[in-house]
Amino acid sequence: ERDRSMERFGRIFRTSPIPMAAQSARTGVILDVNPAFERCYGYTSAQVLGHDDSMLWAEPEQRALFIQHLIDHRKIQHFECLGLRSDGSTFNALVSSEMGDDPQDKLIITTIADVSAQSAALERLQRSEERFAKAFNFSPLNMTITRMCDGSFLEVNRTHDSAQGYL
Repeated sequence: ERDRSMERFGRIFRTSPIPMAAQSARTGVILDVNPAFERCYGYTSAQVLGHDDSMLWAEPEQRALFIQHLIDHRKIQHFECLGLRSDGSTFNALVSSEMGDDPQDKLIITTIADVSAQSAALERLQRSEERFAKAFNFSPLNMTITRMCDGSFLEVNRTHDSAQGYL
């Protein structure tokens, strides 16, 4: 049963589209990475196995904070940080790690999600919303945003309406 469980885990680990790494909980040394990890970071498994993960973090203080939280709680989910690829480029990452509940467990399993595209889209959306808000609120024209189903006012800009006497 144990061998079957290990074989299943190995298949999941190797075929996962999410970058994954297995590390020693005692030393922090990388013991294994999956092919998705190699594609994400640009390192081959031979280049990272036996090393700690410091080369994967763009900001050492983020790594220190992450490790401290992992030590304190044995688990961390969706830690926002900057990952560092082998070519020196960075990417926005969400890192999740977990140690087993058994204090004797010597393995940390980590997943890394590259969220750079989502972060860039969110930034573009925020800039667009800011531009719209400025155009709407500082327009010399009276403007409203109403709900189609019942005509309720959702927004009214702050222009001085001399024709109707509203401020």
